[in-house]
Amino acid sequence: MEELSNQEEIKLYKNLFRGREDVFAMRWQSKDGTRKGYTPVCKNEWKSGYCLKLNRGKCRDCENKEYAPLDDFRLAEHLSGKKAYGLYPLLQNGTSYFLATDFDGKNWQKDIKKFVKICKKFNLHPNIERSNSGNGCHAWFFFKEKYPA
Repeated sequence: MEELSNQEEIKLYKNLFRGREDVFAMRWQSKDGTRKGYTPVCKNEWKSGYCLKLNRGKCRDCENKEYAPLDDFRLAEHLSGKKAYGLYPLLQNGTSYFLATDFDGKNWQKDIKKFVKICKKFNLHPNIERSNSGNGCHAWFFFKEKYPA
């Protein structure tokens, strides 16, 4: 199989993972590794006089939040594994171009096999991806047109 260039990878990603373009999230982890998650990327984060975090405030309460759009530079960082970003698949009009299901827990392998079997009965073909942890997987469906969520 021919290897894709960085620009081709970005184009493929953008074609499959179409979500909100006005905001995206960055993965974070606490220093001790006990807490982790995703938070929207804000252009004013840690800026004096703008960011509530400087005074132990919460982003959700900040009147100065200004979300950053997901650009090709950030996509290249994500695709190369340098950073982990997430997009918001639910568009502001309540539609989406893709759907993901998450299988975890001790029976995830049995569950995904059952899921795929049922999908095939309805002529659906999920794309299966192993979770980063190795202890689960995701089943993805990509749509040509937006569907109501």
